[in-house]
Parts: sequence; C-alpha cells; structure tokens
Amino acid sequence: MKKKIFLFFLLAFVSCEPIIETMEETRDTEYYSKINAVAAPSKDTILVMSWNIRFGCGSQILWFGDACGGRSILTRNEVITNLDRIIEAINQIHPDVLLIQEIDIKSKRVAYIDQMKYIIDRTYFGWGVYATDWNIQFIPSDGIGRINTGNAIFSVWPITEG
Repeated sequence: MKKKIFLFFLLAFVSCEPIIETMEETRDTEYYSKINAVAAPSKDTILVMSWNIRFGCGSQILWFGDACGGRSILTRNEVITNLDRIIEAINQIHPDVLLIQEIDIKSKRVAYIDQMKYIIDRTYFGWGVYATDWNIQFIPSDGIGRINTGNAIFSVWPITEG
C-alpha cells in the first residue's frame, strides 16, 4: 500500500509543469486590427496618451500588489463596467496613439476577457499590438490562477513592428 501511495505522488509530481517559470529572450507579441481598418490621414501634430489601467480593476481592488485586501479577482460585470469607463475616457480624449500599461489577456483575475480585443472593438483605433510582460500559468495564492499581463500600443495608423 505504501508503495502505491509513493508511486501515485511520484507520478503526480513528475507530471506537473515546472515549478519555476523561465524567462525567454523574446516575449510574446500579438497584433490586433479591425477588419477593413483605414489609416487616418497624416498630421503635423499627434496626440499621444499613456495610461496604466491596472488591469481594469477600477477602485474594486486596493493597489499594493494588485491582490491585497479582501479580493484579487474581478467579476465579468466589474471588468466590463471598468473597461467601458476607460473606453469612454479614451474616446473623449481621442489620442492618435495610446500606450497602455497593465492590460490583461487570458487572465483569470479579469474573467478571461481579452482586454486588447475589447478596447479595439469599442474605440476608433484600427491597430494594436500587445507585448507580454508577465505570463504565468498558475498563481495559487488567493485563487489568482493564470495571468497574462503586459503593455499595449493602439494607433490610428498601421503598426508594423511591436
């Protein structure tokens, strides 16, 4: 019986993904664009906006570590409400180029909403590029689970390299 238990735990341990997350030389980059996007005309002056959206958590989650306080995961409705507020501000300011920090795709803490797609679908931007800053398959603490967070560029002109 002890051998069976030992073998069970040995197989379970060996079959797990590596405990240590390794960093590659290059990071994942994903390009987004609207179907039939048309580039804006050239301008002499452009408006560039930079915004750390804190994964769209709004005021529901306290700042430190983005997982402090009573909770660390947002509901789908909270994420959508916060993203809609962000989109409203973006559309009101109307920058030509938008730089966003702490935007999530495929993350449990934002109900697996692809925030890049959500924003590009609801704004006037034709192009976007996402670069992963932190992609981890599972964080056991506080049920956070999977996180894929990074930085983004949205533009009214085509983005050919990111």
